[in-house]
Amino acid sequence: MTLITRAVNGYIEGRLGLPQIVNDMFIDDTSEGIVSRHDPSTARETDYIDGSAEGVLNIAYWARYKDAAACRRTLDMLIDCVDGVELEDGGGSTMRVTAVTLPQYVETDDKNMTTYTASIRVEYERNNEV
Repeated sequence: MTLITRAVNGYIEGRLGLPQIVNDMFIDDTSEGIVSRHDPSTARETDYIDGSAEGVLNIAYWARYKDAAACRRTLDMLIDCVDGVELEDGGGSTMRVTAVTLPQYVETDDKNMTTYTASIRVEYERNNEV
């Protein structure tokens, strides 16, 4: 699943010209940017006897910026960028991406950084060459 997230994040970074999307957590309490997190409650994979597999996972994106409007706008662009896209990860997986949620306000912290979140669903098929 890490290859899948990496492929989706790389696609987003390339299409939108964003800096690297970090996994799991922000680097520190003052950094701006986007973090991707797997939603383990929705992960599902079916393995077949020929070595192929298919599955579904959700990825949540968390954006944090001092400018609240830029924060929401960045997630809006991210969701629009991947909704309905089909990708390959280079490791034998074909992915179909669907937007699950629109950007939602989370908080403005004590350092005046605003956080929004939005989610996507990735349905994938892995061939038996992997």
